[in-house]
Amino acid sequence: MFPFFKKKKTPEELYRAFGRAWDKFPEGWKLYLLSSHTEFERTFGKKADKKRKLYNGMLKCDLFMYGL
Repeated sequence: MFPFFKKKKTPEELYRAFGRAWDKFPEGWKLYLLSSHTEFERTFGKKADKKRKLYNGMLKCDLFMYGL
């Protein structure tokens, strides 16, 4: 079982945990993450290398691209 599933967390706590985990990945890996959270980059802890706006119906989402 993944450690972040052991207790309930807010989206911000989960995104911070993703950011800490991403720091441990080897050089050359890429991450593409889709989120509608307006403060994702701030809570993740890193500005995306590229960002694309997408819409799911009327829901605005962003595709964050890291490691490019």
